[in-house]
Amino acid sequence: MLTRRILEMSLVAAFAAYLTAMIFVFSSSEQPCPETNKQRCQDRAQETSTDQQDKSFRHWITHDAAGFFTLWLVIVGGCQLALFWVQLKYIRESLNDAAAAADAAKNSADLAREEFNATQRAKLVVRELLKLPRHIERASVEVRYVVANVGGSEAEIVESWIEIQNVQDGILWPLQPTEGANPIGKVIIEAGRHIFLEQNSTVSHASLGIGQIGARRHQRDEPELFFRGFILYEDRNHIKRRTAFCRRYDFKARRFRIVDDPDDEYAD
Repeated sequence: MLTRRILEMSLVAAFAAYLTAMIFVFSSSEQPCPETNKQRCQDRAQETSTDQQDKSFRHWITHDAAGFFTLWLVIVGGCQLALFWVQLKYIRESLNDAAAAADAAKNSADLAREEFNATQRAKLVVRELLKLPRHIERASVEVRYVVANVGGSEAEIVESWIEIQNVQDGILWPLQPTEGANPIGKVIIEAGRHIFLEQNSTVSHASLGIGQIGARRHQRDEPELFFRGFILYEDRNHIKRRTAFCRRYDFKARRFRIVDDPDDEYAD
């Protein structure tokens, strides 16, 4: 835009110079008379016709060196002005083409970056759950777990919720998250990295033992221990995705197993 403005101002200046030269040519053609011959010049001016004035102008052009060169300067200036106008036209077109090419290149680069980020998207998974052993200072159940980024770009955790549930009647109740809660914290996990976390609960080891004893005595299903929750994270394109998990504790194997239910275990 600045280059185009400079070219337009230069064209106006050249046109003004051309007009000035033309005025100079026609004003110079009127040769002034000396003071001593003032009366004679006035008489001659009254007697001279339009044809004589044209003849005087041609005489000035063809016989006077100053008039001859001035005429050619005006002609050359007019040609330069026309050439400059044509050049300005082509420069404008080239600037428009360059701007269009720059916009196309920028759009192509943005599209390529979005496609790369889409193919190298972030993906968080929850794995390696471990129920910590009972301890005199650990009356309630605690679980250590890993949140890993198995995708191709970084992910920022913006919301999360985790519950450890002791199910006595075989009914798995829905999660009851607090709006905007994030017990994990706003953590950024780079691609290929992971973090270790621990989650405590209100489920006591004693209640699990009592429940198991009562279930065996009354020949009913034993209580089940679930580790459930979700993680909401955001990638570089500010796209949010959710990973939900639901794991049941196997008391015999002493490990958590994935619950095969797409409503409780999924990843966007």
